[in-house]
Amino acid sequence: MSHETRSPDISPNRIRALIQLLGDEDSEVRKIARDQLLLIGEDAAQLLDEVVRTDCDGKTRIQARAVLRQINRQELIHAFHLLAMWRDEDIDMEQAAYLLAKFAYPKLRKSEITMELDRLAYRVSELIDGTESAGDIVHAINQVLFQEAGFRGNTENYYSVDNSFINVVLTKRTGIPITLSLIYILVAERLQLPIYGVNMPMHFLCMYDEAPEPFYIDAFNRGNMMTRAECISFLKRTGVGFRESYLDRASNREILIRMLRNLILVYYHNEQDSEAAFLKQLLKILKHYAKR
Repeated sequence: MSHETRSPDISPNRIRALIQLLGDEDSEVRKIARDQLLLIGEDAAQLLDEVVRTDCDGKTRIQARAVLRQINRQELIHAFHLLAMWRDEDIDMEQAAYLLAKFAYPKLRKSEITMELDRLAYRVSELIDGTESAGDIVHAINQVLFQEAGFRGNTENYYSVDNSFINVVLTKRTGIPITLSLIYILVAERLQLPIYGVNMPMHFLCMYDEAPEPFYIDAFNRGNMMTRAECISFLKRTGVGFRESYLDRASNREILIRMLRNLILVYYHNEQDSEAAFLKQLLKILKHYAKR
């Protein structure tokens, strides 16, 4: 990976010179420059981005964009390896969602996600101070997310790739069941509430794990609370049938795998095969470490 092969102490001027060689007429010179920049890795990313955004020679700009994309993907693969090595319960889902969003938005800063989730959680904390009833707590979360913040299911453009990227969902306030549920879970996590993901077929849910029996929350439908019986009825209506495992708490790895699979299918649906193929590499990484 790029971290292991990056050349030390490469000066900015040296990097700029290599970038200019990307526009050379000699294909061998271009290849050498490209290979050297890939070895340097993310230390060259900012300078490559400057070239991409300026009115320099068209050939250089095109080549710089391709190298920058490859560097970003190398870094993403490396980061996914580090993430996937953790035990399922220790995988940081906020970090995972951030990395997935960086696939499409490489300049994204994690702080943009964290600050908005913190703000939502703080507002919920104001409403539930002293509240012990699980139902009242869920009503408070629903008030903040769906009434005040305006989150909703994206029924108009369900197959948009942006529905899978947490930064876009936090900005546009619309998404698919799994990303809306993840936001619900990450807000609850900040408040130390026992709300987790449920990998139900056809429709991802949240679960409030309360004795003697948990209940379920449909973040896609404005936090509608569902009993176990209602979930079973839903599954039977959709023709899936019912298994006990369908309503079990999902591990963090299972949630991330489902997010990736959803996104891969959308990219294939949109005939963006190269994007889907890269995401399949990330999926393979997650599955590889699951076997250890």
